[in-house]
Amino acid sequence: MSERAPFGPPFDPPGLERWREIVLADLRGGDFTRKLVHRDEAGMLTQPLYTQADRPAWALDLAPGQAPWIRGDRPTGGWMAWQAVVEPDPLAAGQAAAEERAGGAHGLHLELDLSGGGSRGVRVDLARDLEPVLRGVPLAGAWVSLAPGEHYLAVAAALLLTLRRLGAREAEVPALLGADPVAILATTGRLPGGSRALAWVGDLAGWCRSQAPGMRAAVADSAPWHEAGAGDADQLALTVASGLTLVRGIEGQGLSMEDAFAQVAFRLRLSTEVFQGVAMIRALRGLWARVAQGCGLAGHPAGAAFVQAMGGRRSWTVRDPWVNLLRGTAITFAGAVGGADAVTCPPMDEVVGLPEPSARRLARNTQLVLADEARLGRVADPGGGSFFLERRTAELMEAAWDRLQALERAGGIIPALCDGGVDAIIAPVRAERLRRVATRQRALTGVSEFPLLDEVRPAPRLAQPSPAPTERPEDTDLAAFPSPGQGGLFAALLDRLLAHDALVPLSAITEALTVETSLLACAPLPASRLAAPFEVLRDRSDAVLARSGRRPTVLLATLGPLSEHLARSTFTRNLLAAGGLDCREVGEDEDVAAALGAVGSGVVVLCGSDAGYARGAVARALALAAQGARSLWLAGRPGALPSELQAELREVGVHAHLAAGADVVESLEQLWAEVEP
Repeated sequence: MSERAPFGPPFDPPGLERWREIVLADLRGGDFTRKLVHRDEAGMLTQPLYTQADRPAWALDLAPGQAPWIRGDRPTGGWMAWQAVVEPDPLAAGQAAAEERAGGAHGLHLELDLSGGGSRGVRVDLARDLEPVLRGVPLAGAWVSLAPGEHYLAVAAALLLTLRRLGAREAEVPALLGADPVAILATTGRLPGGSRALAWVGDLAGWCRSQAPGMRAAVADSAPWHEAGAGDADQLALTVASGLTLVRGIEGQGLSMEDAFAQVAFRLRLSTEVFQGVAMIRALRGLWARVAQGCGLAGHPAGAAFVQAMGGRRSWTVRDPWVNLLRGTAITFAGAVGGADAVTCPPMDEVVGLPEPSARRLARNTQLVLADEARLGRVADPGGGSFFLERRTAELMEAAWDRLQALERAGGIIPALCDGGVDAIIAPVRAERLRRVATRQRALTGVSEFPLLDEVRPAPRLAQPSPAPTERPEDTDLAAFPSPGQGGLFAALLDRLLAHDALVPLSAITEALTVETSLLACAPLPASRLAAPFEVLRDRSDAVLARSGRRPTVLLATLGPLSEHLARSTFTRNLLAAGGLDCREVGEDEDVAAALGAVGSGVVVLCGSDAGYARGAVARALALAAQGARSLWLAGRPGALPSELQAELREVGVHAHLAAGADVVESLEQLWAEVEP
């Protein structure tokens, strides 16, 4: 039998330099960095290609489940689906909670509203108001995550009393009790109890350690930094700084460092950039393990961060909310691939009003489909081995660690909030992100790009007015709580509620605790959604439509055949719709006077090619002005035209341009000033 002939001589794989040569040839003189290297709002670079040389040293030998837990704290895959319950009415909230659990959710995230002043959040006036929320829920082994705001001690006590009333044992129901004084200060600008608030968290943690080992007292939530527009590295640094502040407060009440770390969890808010979200979760784990190492817990399981990944409201849109389904999928996918312990997928109508049952079901099923049908839950660290993800994780860790050290040198996150240092960190990135949204460099599908001007919007489901608050019973002896320490304060609080059959308003407990304590105050961090500037204009358009029966309208005057003007007329039509402005198109051979009469506003945008502008834009502008146009715009960059033509156009009344890369929001507001009836 003859030997098989070789296919050819062996060859060496092409190196990075050879790849770069080929790419430069394809670019035909174009700048490599400008064309292929992306810089985000915070200045972080993404290269077009990553190789094994980009892998950090820790990625070579680290396995899932091993310290420092960058690849997750479990050697197997999977995560817990925790779905949010925000219905104000406790009975409706209970129905929603039961549906979530019956539909496959592993746990519940309860957003609470004790004041009754918000449009979302379960309204819990008394401890017994939590009972209808949890009565129909199988509680054994079901996680309960609380977002209690400043009333974290009172709400934690209400949860414990509710569990006892329902016959559940504290040890059988794992929970995140949600105490987060730093987020309260950052969001509201005030912290009842001042520095003593951290001691209250420590007391709650001491009670959990001794009485309910499955519960964690404190949560470091990144929501204030995320909603204020922080970059990814800044958000990580501020969140870890918040967690470290909580650890110090807990340790100050007599717990060991190990126990203090075990009582802190994280809520990390993700945007819709999938790979950034994956890297952020991994980086958070690495940063927290490094903090634990500095506190003497190198390799200790207490240093493994417990992470609940959630969607941030920053990227959510009221307009075309169906696109939010894709945003929720991206967030869930990032949480799963990044190794989050739990993921909370927001309903698509989260910022529209109270979520509809169908929206809650779609959000829950997003998690279940990814876990069970896509089999994502059966893979340990799906992102492992990605050169890009591992390099990006290392870059985020390095940048966030430098910022964390700067915060610590300045005295910690609370002093930085009070002196405005935190907002000074966030503001430049926020401004750059808003600039990119306004110029449509950062597209918002359904809002700034591909808007549906006449979309049919269902009326938002709103919360009912709050009932009158319950009067405080007499002789409740709320003014004599003991000093915090090892759970004694929280135990006394439970005893008081039991003694009065849980009829004490929960807000009254917080008021009693803050008697004779200082109020720490600062300027609250701003919070806004990226889509808001466009949605304000769309709402304005809807109001005009409801009042007059028509939207403000602009006339598009096209030059040349369809093949010449189509690109710019389509661009202009979509740009106007993003701001709620309708348009009507008129060609060179059509009745311009009739079209101007139908439009009514007298505002005209010339749309054509650069060659078409050179041939006839000046004459067309003169004719339009003669027939009643009072404001002339031109679609295209002014710098793309010869200077002589630009001067002629200005002379005949073309005073503004609509161009890609310009500040679209500013242009739309100027158009609105000209067309609004």
